[in-house]
This record gives sequence, C-alpha cells and structure tokens, in this order.
Amino acid sequence: MGLKVRSIMLQDKLEKTQASVQSFEISNFLPSINSLRTMDSISLEAREVIRESGRQALAEDIPSLRATHYMEFRRNGNRSHFEALYFRRRILLVRMLKAFCFGEESSEMLDGIINMVSVICDEWSWVIPAHNWPNDETGKALPPLKPPRVDLFAANTACLMAICIHYLKEPLMVEADKLVERVETECRRRCINPYMQNDDHWWMGYHDHPEHGELNNWTPWITDNFLHCLLCLEPEQRELKAAAGRSSDILINYLKVLPADGGCDEGAIYWDHAAGSLFGCLDILDFVSGGTLQLLEDQFVKDAASYIRRVHIDGSYYANFADCPGVLEHMPFGLMYRMAELLGDKELSHLACRLNSRSSGDNSHEEAFSVHRDFRNYLFPIQDIETVPEGGGGVDVFPDTQVYLHKSQDLFFSCKGGHNGESHNHNDVGQFMVYWKGQPAVIDPGIGEYTRETFNHMRYTIWTMQSGWHNLPVINSMKQKEGREFRSSSFITDANSCRIGLENAYPGTAGIKSWNRTFDVSDDEVCLTDLWELKAEKNSAVWHFLSLEEPLLSEGFVVIPLAEGKIVISFPEDLLEGCLDFQKIPEDDSKMRVWGKDRIWRISLENKNPLAAAGKVQFKIKGE
Repeated sequence: MGLKVRSIMLQDKLEKTQASVQSFEISNFLPSINSLRTMDSISLEAREVIRESGRQALAEDIPSLRATHYMEFRRNGNRSHFEALYFRRRILLVRMLKAFCFGEESSEMLDGIINMVSVICDEWSWVIPAHNWPNDETGKALPPLKPPRVDLFAANTACLMAICIHYLKEPLMVEADKLVERVETECRRRCINPYMQNDDHWWMGYHDHPEHGELNNWTPWITDNFLHCLLCLEPEQRELKAAAGRSSDILINYLKVLPADGGCDEGAIYWDHAAGSLFGCLDILDFVSGGTLQLLEDQFVKDAASYIRRVHIDGSYYANFADCPGVLEHMPFGLMYRMAELLGDKELSHLACRLNSRSSGDNSHEEAFSVHRDFRNYLFPIQDIETVPEGGGGVDVFPDTQVYLHKSQDLFFSCKGGHNGESHNHNDVGQFMVYWKGQPAVIDPGIGEYTRETFNHMRYTIWTMQSGWHNLPVINSMKQKEGREFRSSSFITDANSCRIGLENAYPGTAGIKSWNRTFDVSDDEVCLTDLWELKAEKNSAVWHFLSLEEPLLSEGFVVIPLAEGKIVISFPEDLLEGCLDFQKIPEDDSKMRVWGKDRIWRISLENKNPLAAAGKVQFKIKGE
C-alpha cells in the first residue's frame, strides 16, 4: 500500500542502525546456562518436564531423510511426509539441547546432540521441497547445491545450529571440536553468506519477482533467524555492523509494503512470523545498538503487535481471514508477553497470561523455528493468571487493512474489505463471521493442509479459496476473481456499522454497476443489507452462509444450533428460497480438523424470481 507515515518513521531509524552498533555482552540478551539453571522463575517441576522431554527425545531413533522423500513434492505434490521427518529431527534436537542446558548434561545426552547436529549438517539442503525455487525453471526435484538458497527453514535451521554452538561450545570442543567448525561452515554457506551476498532472493525486495507477489512474513522471519544466528556465531562481533546494515535495508523494503494500521492481511496465524518476527528483528537491532535508536518505541511496532489481541475472539478462536485455520491452539504466549512487556501493551500481556494459564507441561514452544525466542523469553517470566482481568468489548477498525470488529458480551462480529491479491489471499472481499457466546456460528472456513496446488496456478481450484465457499453472494453465476485489481470500491465505518463496496471484486461479466454491503451491528444482532445496481434487467444471485453445525432451514429463516443458544438468520421468504449442502473435511487434514467437525455446511439462499436491475435484500442474524 505504499509508503506510510508511521512506517516511514521506523524506516528512518533503521537507516541509522549500522552506524549505531556498539559492543555488548550477549548474556544480557540470551541467558547463559548458569543463569538458566538458577532462575527462580523456572520451577523445579518445569525443569524436570524439560529434562524428561530431552530424555525421551534421546531415546527416539533419528528419522531417516531420503532423497526420494524430498522428491515426493515434485512427483505428487505431497509436502507433509518430508516435512514431518525434517521437523522431527529439529524438534528432537531442541528438546535435547534444552535438557542439557537445564542440567541433563550426561555424556549420552551430549552424544545424542552430536549425532543429530551431524546428520542435519549432512542434509542435502536445509530448504524444504515446497520452497525449492525456481523449480518450475529447472524442472528438477532436488535443489542445486550452488548457489545455496535461503528459505524460512534454512534460516531456522541455521539459527538452531548456531544456538547449539553458543550454549554447548565448551563441551563440544572437548568431545567433537571438528563438529563446531562444521556447523559454523554450514551456517555460513547455507544462510549467512547468501543473506549478505545474494540480492536475487525474492523476499529481500531488491528486485521484482512477480511470481511471488509482494514481500510477506518471509522477510522478517528469515532476517530474525539470520540475526540470531550471527549473534551466536560471532562473539567477537566483527561482522555485526555490516549485518545490521544489510538486514535494516531488507526490513525497510518490507515496511514499504505494509499497511499503516499494523494489520496482518496474511491472517492471524502468520502474525507470529510477520509482526512477531519483525519485533524479533527490531529487538536484536535495538540491543546491538545499545537502545540508542529506540526502535521498540515506534508506534507502528506497537500497532503491529496489538493486532493479535484485537482479533482474538475467545479461547483458541481468532478472526481467521486468509490462510488461517479456524482454531489456533498453540499461540506463542511467551513471545506475546515479551512483546507486551517491552512495548507497554497491558491488554496483550493479559492475553498472554490467559493463554499461559491454559497450557500444560513445558510452557515453551518447541517447534524448531522458535528456539531462539524460547531462550530470550526466559528473561521475561509470565505473571500469575490470578492478577489478570478479562478483556472488554467495543468496536475496532483497521482502516488500511480494511478489517472491522465489533465485540459485545455475547456477540463477536468481524468483516473485511481489502483486495484479492493479499498475501495468502482468499477471494473474500466482503467476508464476515459471527460468534455467539464464544462459539463459531457463521464462519470463515479457514485453510486446509498445504499442497503443491496451494501456491501455484491451481490455488483457486481449492474450495477454501473461492468466494463461493465464503459468506458472499454469487452474482449472475459469477464468483469473485483473484488479483489485486479485484478489490473493495469503498470501506466506510462508524461506531456500529461498516459498508463495503463489492462490485470491483467480481469480473465485468457479472454485470454489476454497484453492490454495497452494509453491516449494522448491535449487542446481539447483525443486520446485513446488500444494495445493488446491475446492468441487465433480469438477474440472479445466490447468498451463502457457512456453519459448522447442520442448520435447520425453513421458509423465511435459518436456525444454526449451538451448544449454548443459537443463531437465527431471517431473510425475505417472498424473495429467496434456500437449500443446504456441505463439504466433507478429509480425515487426514489436520488444519481443517481443528474445527472438531467432519464437514462444513453451506446455506444457499437464491432468488425465486429474476432480480430487477436495482434492488436490495436484508438478512438479520440474531443470537438467542
């Protein structure tokens, strides 16, 4: 969306980073082993959970990663098989590393770490098959060794390996000194040198790569891991000035495409590695510059951090536009709390505390791509939930991202405008969702497991991406089209309403002059009004509403039963007639199965007689 005032201020600060780098003591940023073992905030019970997790990891066989596993994505589009083995290696390493750091420093544990680090160094590539680009040009299933590419997980792996060296260098130098040298060599070859030297990576923003679109979470995610990797491998800090300058340049490119309001058009699930990783980059750059630039004082950073608590609905539910599953069970509450503490966001702190209270066992997130966060988070122990109040309600708007939210004691409502060329886009201009007493009623379907088709020319053949499987009309048999040019023509909000112009989201063949969708929202009801002008005298439209529960359809109204209460959708029976169908959720689709259901129901309300060129229809969606 171009340069924005708030992000420009942050860009100006970043331009000064290289000149501001100072000497520092890394233990002030990442706690030492000695401090980890003596922290009062980590209970004896929590320490034992971490050590036992490490012992169990040590007992597991190292997953075998074969070349043919890598080749599966190219052959049949499956990315899950390889990734399950790839990430299992890294998760086991994280668990053994943490166990060693928290006192399980047996020779067997160290040997387990040595073996796992060694086999990861031997991997053909740290880039996962789905990110092996430009594979359409090469037509090959295995990535080239030269020049090495950096994707999200090559950077994650480099960071994890560097942290292993940082914490275990002394015992490793005694037992396997050449492994330390090997890790440093591989981290440089596979991450540090390409980051510093190769301008052609699309996520850097130095050159146009139309096949990838605008920069997205890849930019801060990779940069966050790169900076932590270098921090751990460069105790003498020789390269940090150049690295700070390079990373700042790349982050400036990223900031130029972000909306000014701090919204995340990639969906709530990517907030973690969009705003969260941007925060991680600024946190470390602020540290190495001695806090002189006050990067974390910037209002844009605070707005981006606040997004996740503003779209939080209840429990594990968030407004799940774009490629976001319907339920987010494992949100990074440690990162949230650290962000809240350093940015002064009390409401975000409260959300982190509530999420922490619902977790069990080791509260750290052991995914391979967050280990640097875990160690940093130990310096910010989360307070007791008993001191934390629940959040309130009200109206909230992201005017640039074009998201409107209304929260009351029982009702949550959100809708969006935007465009259909967003990162992780679904064709969903005008989409909305309604939750009643914390329960999903009128839903966004979310996203299924990623496959080869998810990110190629077949993307919009997938039902979850199509406007016909959102709470949107199909007009004159036409659904919305993908592309930035298919967008809202207007997005106007006030305290209790939001109006979105939909006509530009549909192709010209739909014959739409104007289509204004207005939501009037109260504490227990949403009144949806669609007002249109069409080019032909006789027209058709089908309005869709999605539900997890099987609806009860009668003339003039639809009932969506809930565990507590119900939602009733009233519609003009003289104008519309309805029918029901559903999409079954595959048993092996874990992203769709988070709903806890085996199907998603679609209510279709179609005009009984041809629609006039000008007209309107109104739906009342009421909680009872």
